[in-house]
Amino acid sequence: STMDRDARSFGHEVITRLTVNHDVQFFADHLSPQARPSYPPSQLQYMQGKFNEMGAPQQPLRIKDQVTFESQFFEPKGFFEAQLMYPTGMATMQVAVSHPVSKWQIDDMTMTFPH
Repeated sequence: STMDRDARSFGHEVITRLTVNHDVQFFADHLSPQARPSYPPSQLQYMQGKFNEMGAPQQPLRIKDQVTFESQFFEPKGFFEAQLMYPTGMATMQVAVSHPVSKWQIDDMTMTFPH
């Protein structure tokens, strides 16, 4: 379905914008109202610094995606996991997205950095 395709392209875009473009503003602009308090400006700045420091991961990105619908075609939720190869080692990013009303939003993002 279109929603399914849109979910996948949004999830992939979030991961690409963060890891490749270091576009933390895009991430901030799409946070869900519930997720916003977890990412105050200080946290966003920290993320920006971390992505800048790590450079770009190997392309093409390896992303596993899973899209589910609460009811037939409505309320899609997407879960994405990227295995990212950096010069310093492997990192994993997980992103959860949903589309409750008018637009796609980011509900959650976790990242484990290479040690």
